[in-house]
Amino acid sequence: QALWGSANIKGPMEVDGGSEHDVYEYVQPVWWRRVGQALWDYKGALVGLLIWFIFLFVRVNKDDPQSTEQSFTIGVTLLMIVWWLTETVPLAITALVPIVLFPLQGIMDTGTVCAQYANNITFLLLGSFFMAVAMERWNLHLRIVYNLLLFCGTGRRTILAAFMLVTAILSAVMSNVTTALIMLPIIDALAKNVQTSKQVAFIPERLEKAYLLGILFAANIGGTLTPIGTPPNLVMIRLLHVTYPLSGEISFLIWMAYAVPLALFFGALSFAYLNWRYFGMCRKVKDSEVVGDDYQKFQDDDDDDGENEELLGEVKDVLTRKLANLGPMKFAEKYVAATFCFAIFLWIFRADFDLATDSNCHSWQGCMPGWHRIFSSHLNVTLYTPNLTEDALGNFIEDAVPAILLSIPLFLIPALDGKGSPILNWKSAVDVPWDVLWLVGGGFALAKGIEDTGLARFFANGLHDGLGDQNKELVLWIFVLVIILLATVSSNFAMAAIIVPVFGAFAVGQDVNPVYYCVPTTIALSYCFILPTSSPVNAVIFSTKKVNMLSMAKNGSILTAVAWMMIFICWLAYGQFAYKANTFERDEWFTAEELKNATLRAALGLDS
Repeated sequence: QALWGSANIKGPMEVDGGSEHDVYEYVQPVWWRRVGQALWDYKGALVGLLIWFIFLFVRVNKDDPQSTEQSFTIGVTLLMIVWWLTETVPLAITALVPIVLFPLQGIMDTGTVCAQYANNITFLLLGSFFMAVAMERWNLHLRIVYNLLLFCGTGRRTILAAFMLVTAILSAVMSNVTTALIMLPIIDALAKNVQTSKQVAFIPERLEKAYLLGILFAANIGGTLTPIGTPPNLVMIRLLHVTYPLSGEISFLIWMAYAVPLALFFGALSFAYLNWRYFGMCRKVKDSEVVGDDYQKFQDDDDDDGENEELLGEVKDVLTRKLANLGPMKFAEKYVAATFCFAIFLWIFRADFDLATDSNCHSWQGCMPGWHRIFSSHLNVTLYTPNLTEDALGNFIEDAVPAILLSIPLFLIPALDGKGSPILNWKSAVDVPWDVLWLVGGGFALAKGIEDTGLARFFANGLHDGLGDQNKELVLWIFVLVIILLATVSSNFAMAAIIVPVFGAFAVGQDVNPVYYCVPTTIALSYCFILPTSSPVNAVIFSTKKVNMLSMAKNGSILTAVAWMMIFICWLAYGQFAYKANTFERDEWFTAEELKNATLRAALGLDS
């Protein structure tokens, strides 16, 4: 008897070799079993709908006039989190839920909801995706990978360092999931080559696991190097700019001033940890970790010994063959490489980088002006004067402008490949991860609902009751830990949508710049390595079945704990100063127009 049907024996059948086997006929299960199977398959979707249905009748914060809308928003938020976790419904489709439920439940009108899915951040991502697809179409990413691996060397440790370095660099300018997927076949090819070598002094499976974990750590932290590295970065930046305009613009340069040194410190620690854990650095190697009589060779930490020269000469041959198969560098590759470099330059130097103590760049002294000033309509009259208005600064030019500006020529300039095709055609462009754009938009819509209904104020008040009297350093330490724990078992997009409305309102109530809490906690979203659900990259590495749950949890827990402390220490040491996160003047920070924001007024105590 099968679980949902039955298998009846029809009779014996003779097969090769004269043996007989029973032949089974599958009998269609009865209707109620089919229904039960369907319900079980879609249990995640049903649980999410059940939670949403409960919050149609349950009311939180009953004293608030917006209690009904707040309860509805909690229901929609939990519905989306459950669907994102279980993936019963595609992630991008879940992100579209606010378009339906927010207007139907009176949380937000349709136009306002839909506007969250198309803004500066959306088109910044779209432009960067076009450039990344062009890079993949002409195999520029593979050329970069092979050359860097050969340049860094082919020792077992230098290969690990090269894999991590290349992965982090690519993850900074393109999807970290895509980067991880690019690296997997290269690791697989090297592992197969190592397994056929007779010079191996260490178990090949351990080497492959070390490289895969290196990719996991590097892809996640590489996504924090730039604002476009991973979508939660852009979600936070956009929400902070809209909700708290005077908190200061977070440009590429300012973002990297904190994120890059942090990533370098953590990358070095994770590299050292993997060497200690899998290559026996600074510890006695167990007999179970090496092969046969080569134990002593493995104990030697020098990667340039004779044993390694023979083995790693084979690895070098593999990389050299792969690079040769790409042929000479084509015009299209050179153009895409130049486009990427120019885009990064424009992103980094678009906004002013103010080294002075004031919040606006009014003079050459203590200020590195951004190129956006060239396009100011008041260039010849008011540039660098104390009375310069916000509009005259050219802030109408944001990062989406260079992203789209440099993407359009990709569809116009011929590739000179003899086929008459442009560098990027629409057939290739449709490979852009459109679902990520919807996911980001869903995060914006969710955050907008949390803010407009006063739900952020409700949560911030709860935090203030428990932590309002504590110093901001202790509060930040707790917030980073909470975000890491929540991101381990929930969606990064949902967490990114909650950080600014809740932590921002709490910060203003504490007379603290919202940047102080929002930036480190957003960075922390990418430093979760414990479970496959912690990030898409973790899921990709786990899907190889070469890093099991125990290995990921054991190694990930150690480095996640290290990351928690490093994010906190680096922020206190230099991050808060790069962002000017200690500047907050209640009387000067907000204009009358900005104080119309209900969440802001409540956080400042103006509604009491």
